[in-house]
Amino acid sequence: MVKRAFPYLFFLVILGLFLTGCTPTFCSTPYILSGGDCCLDKNQDAICDEQQDLSPEEREEYASPLVSASSPKTTSPSLSTTLKTDDEGVVLTIDPDDDPSQGNVNSDVLLIAFGDYSDSGMQRFHKEVLPQIMETYGDKIRYVFRNFPELNNEQAQLAAEASECADEEGKFWDYHNYLFAHNTRLTLSSLRQVAVETGLDLDAFEACFFSHRFKDEVQADKEEGLSYGVAHSPTFFLKNQKIVGYKAYDKFDILFQDIFYKELQAERGTTINAQSTGLSYIILPGPAALEPSITNSPYSNSLELVDAVFSVSATDITARDSATSLDQASLSATYSSKRGNLGSNRDIYTITLTDLLTEGVSHSFFGGVGLEVPIHGNTGVSTRYLPRSTTYLTLWGLGTLSKNGQVLAENSFMHFMVTRGIRDSQNNLLSEEEETDIEAYLLISPPEGTTLPFEGNFLYLYWPDVNLRQ
Repeated sequence: MVKRAFPYLFFLVILGLFLTGCTPTFCSTPYILSGGDCCLDKNQDAICDEQQDLSPEEREEYASPLVSASSPKTTSPSLSTTLKTDDEGVVLTIDPDDDPSQGNVNSDVLLIAFGDYSDSGMQRFHKEVLPQIMETYGDKIRYVFRNFPELNNEQAQLAAEASECADEEGKFWDYHNYLFAHNTRLTLSSLRQVAVETGLDLDAFEACFFSHRFKDEVQADKEEGLSYGVAHSPTFFLKNQKIVGYKAYDKFDILFQDIFYKELQAERGTTINAQSTGLSYIILPGPAALEPSITNSPYSNSLELVDAVFSVSATDITARDSATSLDQASLSATYSSKRGNLGSNRDIYTITLTDLLTEGVSHSFFGGVGLEVPIHGNTGVSTRYLPRSTTYLTLWGLGTLSKNGQVLAENSFMHFMVTRGIRDSQNNLLSEEEETDIEAYLLISPPEGTTLPFEGNFLYLYWPDVNLRQ
């Protein structure tokens, strides 16, 4: 009887081991198989949604069992892995809990790290990336560290508990930073020594640490991380945007620039870059197109095709006239005589901006650089012999004019602007601007009491086509 029952018993045992030990072999849409488990793949690109930010190498590691020196690192089935979302699937606000933070404690822009002290990616972030983030954005963000020791990594768990004991004495960041800065081996003795090095009350630390006072606190952090879809260290949340694995500073900088666009624009200003493309002209003195009774005007329709190019970069920070304006600009242009006659020697003129004029005498210089400002016409700025227009960029300054490498004039007055079109397709002045066109103008006049080697004693260049970018 026993012999007859044995094969059935053996079969049931093997079947039980098979059922408990095997992983799923298929998943139902929208889930896919990854590392033996089903994961969500909403956009059906064959990559788990939670792995979208990983490199191919990281995905391979992510999908494989994470192994410690002693035992496999697997996710405990008792811990929740359901991402907290609203009805539309948007991740709910990530809770910083009462975990230690630095930066602007009143900021609502949170960068929350779920990290493991033994993890090389978290160590690299702390050494290479976090200092840059805090230097640039530390007054704007609140950085929060939450413990996420890998499962079955006893050393990482003990380090997390030790950091909580340090926090109890108000020295979390001292202890935390020391662990990362010194690549400390995470043993009982070394964690105790770090307490000595960071000036903790050793008796209080040992009473806390060896009693595992914060074991449940660390476990609660981990469960919270799992509920947000954290799978391994490091995982970051920036305004609820999930960033998985180590990322270089540039990745975070792009995100911060987007979040703080308006603030950074006010602090750093707006930068415009432009350069000439296509044809160029010199505007010669003649009857003012909008007031023909003025017979020797630079605002004429008398143009001559020339070779001329320019490149400009300007940053508008200070909105109004100010001796302490922070506006910045660089401008260079070259001009030579008529096209053709390539076999002859032609004089090459070079114009370089040397100083911005940040304060006007008869009208405002908009702090040196003006963006999106009205000019000409009835604006009271510049001349009534041109139509009113709105400039993408305008600046006033002093520059140097050179001929074939020899300086002809220093401190020449310069007015440069990139504006909406004020000339038609035949390059004649309009009575009002055309928003569909972008043109550039550079006017050079000599310092008082000097002359320039140009008709009318000025150089006025015009580019009907401009490459403009902000």
